[in-house]
Amino acid sequence: MTGRPGGRGAGARRVPHGRRPGAGAARSREYELAGGVAFRRIEGQSLLLAPGDETLYTLNGTGELVWALLVKGVAARRIVDRVAARYGLARAAAAADVAAFLAQLEARGIARRMPPAGA
Repeated sequence: MTGRPGGRGAGARRVPHGRRPGAGAARSREYELAGGVAFRRIEGQSLLLAPGDETLYTLNGTGELVWALLVKGVAARRIVDRVAARYGLARAAAAADVAAFLAQLEARGIARRMPPAGA
């Protein structure tokens, strides 16, 4: 994920705080996405903008896949499987890439790992 100063394009999609599309389905609650994060694809680029952040983040293909799966509430281990399959990576390499991306999202306040149920 790279960042550059900029604004949100018209029609950017916001991810509601604490909600995921398809709520109620059996989904992971592993990560919570920050409220008001805007995602938009413009001229072949995937862009993220978080509220209160003046940086417009660009996602590569792997980042876009991971983001789409996070929005759906897919568990991190399943995201790793999908990344490994899509890009023909060894599972360990895919796990390292996904972990690095999730760490960047957490560091920027875009996502946070939820405590395990019952903790």
